[in-house]
Amino acid sequence: MEVTAYCPCKICCGPNARGITASGQSVSYHNQTFVAADTSLLPFNSQVIVPGYNHGKPVPVIDRGSMIAGHKLDVFFPTHAQAQRWGRQTLSVKIVSTSEAR
Repeated sequence: MEVTAYCPCKICCGPNARGITASGQSVSYHNQTFVAADTSLLPFNSQVIVPGYNHGKPVPVIDRGSMIAGHKLDVFFPTHAQAQRWGRQTLSVKIVSTSEAR
């Protein structure tokens, strides 16, 4: 998958950024480790393992974005500098579970 990164700033999330994900969770949810995905492929609460993120432990899908379509993920970081350091990577992401709840 193509894996990019974002943070809660207005650059990454737009001028109306308020620190709330598309699922309604705060960005502080799950110790600020989660991903945004195309929820038609990976519904909210699905769990994935992204190499190099969260020490190889599963993270939930709790967000989505207009640029995250198809086989793409966006990993969350608390700061813009951290998100920029991640950059854009092509990785073998493991899908641990999918959730039917939307």
